[in-house]
Amino acid sequence: APIDTQPIIADLIDYLNQKNLRDPTTYASYLVRRNPSKSLHYLRQLFSHHHLNLSLLTSSTDDLIKIKKLVDKKIKSLPKPMDFKTKTRLIGFLSRKGFAYSDIKTVIDEIVKVG
Repeated sequence: APIDTQPIIADLIDYLNQKNLRDPTTYASYLVRRNPSKSLHYLRQLFSHHHLNLSLLTSSTDDLIKIKKLVDKKIKSLPKPMDFKTKTRLIGFLSRKGFAYSDIKTVIDEIVKVG
């Protein structure tokens, strides 16, 4: 027997109206808030996926700042002199978040110099 989807759809629309997420601007800011540690590139792809205008994407923080925050958080659990394997894992972690290799390399080199 076919499932009656009308109540589910109605509940979903009510939820979206309640959270004011049917408005593209509100939904765009919701996506940015939900993904604070993701890169600008990742957010652009997310906006494209959801058919949102890229002009709604306001770059509140720079990717380098986000990378520094993530590295600072991650580095507490890493051995102090960063070996090649550790550095490679850190680069992989950051690149999976959508950050550009050049930005990752800049931050890591800066940390190794200061380190």
